[in-house]
Amino acid sequence: FIAIVAGNHRIPEKPGERIFHLPGLKKELARIGVLHPDDLYLRKLGNKKILASLFDSFPVIPNSDYFPILDNGAIKARYLKNNAKEILSLRLSVLPIIETLTGEAPLNVGSLSTRPTNDAAHSAMQARGIYEYCKSLMDTTFIPAVRLPQNIINDLRIIQSTPEKQYFNPREWLQSYERTMTLISPFLSAEDMKVVWSSITIDFSGYFPPKNINGILFYKMLGFRDYKNIIQSIAQKMPDGPIADTPNNNLILSSVMLSYIALDKNDEARMFWNRYENKTNPTLQLRLLSSILR
Repeated sequence: FIAIVAGNHRIPEKPGERIFHLPGLKKELARIGVLHPDDLYLRKLGNKKILASLFDSFPVIPNSDYFPILDNGAIKARYLKNNAKEILSLRLSVLPIIETLTGEAPLNVGSLSTRPTNDAAHSAMQARGIYEYCKSLMDTTFIPAVRLPQNIINDLRIIQSTPEKQYFNPREWLQSYERTMTLISPFLSAEDMKVVWSSITIDFSGYFPPKNINGILFYKMLGFRDYKNIIQSIAQKMPDGPIADTPNNNLILSSVMLSYIALDKNDEARMFWNRYENKTNPTLQLRLLSSILR
């Protein structure tokens, strides 16, 4: 379920420690793997600033006990097996969309529980494990708290190695790199990402053509929240004309719009959105970004 926290006074960005001082509530939260305020923060999907715009973009009339309406939408949704679980993808997006749009502090993965109870918590724990693994390579006194599965360790060893060129497999490296970046990008802060990148020492120009290097650096720029470079290296080099609805285009368009919005250049973001061909049924990320521009 999704809980909406509201009140007459300002709601803190991050939950505090006080709720963990209540024995009964502390016990119930522990059952779902919430042992620290950051475990709750991990489950936060946004604030009024961004979610109100997103909800308003749907042609649905709000229903409440104070202003009830006759609506058969829930019955129809159950029959068609539709749900609103897609909104949970905001936390799993490779784009730092929640952190950037809310202006709130990034997630502190070092404080997360190592007992995940859902997909987001499990992925966040693995992202924490990758960060700790890379940190342990630089600091031999640091002991990781998370034990990574062997397949993730194998990917890390591949992207952190600098093999002789005749033995290098570009396709294998790129696959390992993309799996790693897709896993850590939704959860690691810019400072955490710098630790990971300090362990990647391969000279890209000696192993990859320019097209592949741009894709590699795209994840680095996202991780570092380097929005100016995203605009310079991606937005300004995109061809003119309509932008088709494809997975790759959707990711690039989302990153470009997010970068312009982060730099308070909404008019430029709106220009790119106006070129998009599927405004009727966009991805949730694009719907959210476009709703911010209204």
